[in-house]
Amino acid sequence: MKLLERYHVYKRPLVLDGAIGSYLESIGLTQKDSLWSTRALIDDPDKLTGLYKRYIDAGADILTTNTFRTNPHSLELSGIKTDSFKLVKNACRLIKSLPGEFIVAGSNAPAEDCYQQKRTIPFNLLEENHYKHIEALADNGVDFILNETQSHWDEIELISKYCSTNNIPYVISLYFAEDLTILSGQNLYEVLSLVWNYNPVCISFNCIAKNIFDKLPLELVSRHLWGFYLNCFPNNVMPELTPVLYSELLNNTVLENLLFVGSCCGSGPEHTKKIKETILAEYSG
Repeated sequence: MKLLERYHVYKRPLVLDGAIGSYLESIGLTQKDSLWSTRALIDDPDKLTGLYKRYIDAGADILTTNTFRTNPHSLELSGIKTDSFKLVKNACRLIKSLPGEFIVAGSNAPAEDCYQQKRTIPFNLLEENHYKHIEALADNGVDFILNETQSHWDEIELISKYCSTNNIPYVISLYFAEDLTILSGQNLYEVLSLVWNYNPVCISFNCIAKNIFDKLPLELVSRHLWGFYLNCFPNNVMPELTPVLYSELLNNTVLENLLFVGSCCGSGPEHTKKIKETILAEYSG
């Protein structure tokens, strides 16, 4: 598949773009509800196009569709009358209209809020939400499904099983707490074992802070292809993860079997540019 082919040709980790939603929020193009970053896709696609072009210029090898909140359940909660498939189609069409050699990751988020401790959506609707959204992304030609910020066992399992059964290339990107558990309570080691059984392209980790990333058992994780894109906002333990600090982190991270690296909330094209420079320097010659 295209993602692995490009990885083997380049002989280095691929660079994923940076934040979409939090960046759009910083310039007033989101709603603080279940619709979130989808608002820009509807109201101001030109600004979204401009952001993607900046990520391309910064050296991104992978661009992520602005579909983090185009899933059916989020649209139902927002009360918007637009069909989910139509929004996904528009998001994919926008990104594919851009010039350049890049891979398209189809963003598929948790059905409910990413940091919600307890799910409230019934399991049959959870299944329907993900099946429809993943199918829409695949039908509109993304290169792989990037299932982002996943932290509930049942959701992770149904996504993995569905993608694997239907031969849809996918990545599960996990969110976990400082004690190495996901929000539904299972230990990260159990989750890794579960997902590996369903043959993902790789397992990734996103929207975690550096101090939590530092606890990740890389000796275990790096036995398989993996990826990460960290939260760059400051917290009560860590300062802002600036482009320079992100570069230092990469220089001190085991890069074995690293398929891709990017940046998450609070980042922008400057992070992508610095990450690309660091990766190229590490793998030159």
